[in-house]
Amino acid sequence: TPIDNELLLRLVRHLEKQQKPDGSWADPKSMLSSPRQPLLLTASIVRALSVASKSGVAVGESTLSTGLHVLSQAAGSVDEPYMLANLLLTAID
Repeated sequence: TPIDNELLLRLVRHLEKQQKPDGSWADPKSMLSSPRQPLLLTASIVRALSVASKSGVAVGESTLSTGLHVLSQAAGSVDEPYMLANLLLTAID
């Protein structure tokens, strides 16, 4: 069964509230395990929000643009295949 649009909108709003002022997302509980964790999490969330937006769920434009900016800035200096793949998918989707 399809997921209710109101639920999707609530999930999007929750993720938007969790975004840090610099445009990234981070889980404070796992920050100690890997310095790359915020980039991986940001890449996954930006990808999910991009797909949600393209599916008609209202996503704040600044939420996506600042998240993409964080990833774009990191792309030149970080060799993290998962983050780069999500950035690529989001950019061409």
